[in-house]
Amino acid sequence: MATSVVPTSDSIVPRIVTIVDDHDLTLRVTQYTMPLKASEDGRDKIKAIVDFEVTRQHLIDNSESDFIQHLLTTRNFAEAGKKTIDLYEQNPLAVEVILCAIYHKDETWRSSSLGQEVTTRTLNLHWENLWEVVISNRFLMIEFFNLDTWFGLWYEKNGDEHDSELLYPCFQFNHADGFLCITKNLVYNQAHIEEYRREKYPDLHVPPRVITRGHLRVLLARWLWKPLDLMMMAECDCKEETVYQYLRALAKTRGYPIDQQGRKSVDDICQSLGKFDLSDTRGDCLMCNNNWNGIVTSAVREVKKHFDGMCIDCMDATQPKFLNEHMDYWSHAESKQWDQKCRVSHGQATWYSSFMGRADTRDWLLKRVRTRKRSYSSV
Repeated sequence: MATSVVPTSDSIVPRIVTIVDDHDLTLRVTQYTMPLKASEDGRDKIKAIVDFEVTRQHLIDNSESDFIQHLLTTRNFAEAGKKTIDLYEQNPLAVEVILCAIYHKDETWRSSSLGQEVTTRTLNLHWENLWEVVISNRFLMIEFFNLDTWFGLWYEKNGDEHDSELLYPCFQFNHADGFLCITKNLVYNQAHIEEYRREKYPDLHVPPRVITRGHLRVLLARWLWKPLDLMMMAECDCKEETVYQYLRALAKTRGYPIDQQGRKSVDDICQSLGKFDLSDTRGDCLMCNNNWNGIVTSAVREVKKHFDGMCIDCMDATQPKFLNEHMDYWSHAESKQWDQKCRVSHGQATWYSSFMGRADTRDWLLKRVRTRKRSYSSV
């Protein structure tokens, strides 16, 4: 992926895209039909050539990329004095997005007709090309936060048309709302959670610890079993019949036992349990005549609202750090404000599941916080 100036292939005429009217620099982006081998010129594999007309000084001042700044200002690079700079093996659509994001910081450009035209065009980017944006942005060594605003606009326009496919883009472009929504959907609506990955870019994916899978099922099973713990202490003659009727009614829903529902999502299990009916247990005591329908309905309702999704801000606060005990994260356990300083509203389950540090560190810190709370309460 060398960056240099060479003559354009005679067989392909570059398409010109004007980013700014008073341009003094052309970025010539060449896209190939397949990756080039070492020392291959690729003239017979050119897919497209696009000339982006930009301003040198604006890129130097606003790209926040040491690579671009050195490329355009350092004499060690031949490109510093050239009016046309070639970017090989890049996707022109991706490069246009990056340029749009850089120029979008300028309010005058943003409100101009040309700026609006470029922005509108990039917001029509096909969702699979978001991976290409990541690749080109890495090549240009631009900090990803510079693209967060653009991606927010893109997601507002296109996010509803896609589901779990956008998990990685939302993570990479730091879109808290989208990431929360997608991770919640994955946990509740997929029996086996798998992240969508572009086959072409297998290394572009969320961290392995991002999605937790079985906790909701464990909670649901625990809540459904809880009334039976009380039944174990009953002294009435009808308790055995009542327990049998309760378990049989659960089994008839085809959503129980929970640990045998591996092919169903959490939402599918909840829908099955919605068919539960045990209106008459024929018990002779108050305990056996419990509101069993209400117990199951309550368990389903609680598990449905238990998890809000994964919080990027909580995740960021707990990335593995050297000599850092993540107390900015664990202070939430003392205040009970689980979404403190987060861009999205969420509860305790999201806060807990979003911990990205080592599991043993998490458990140790949680134990320490609880011990500290007990010592305070005893004073």
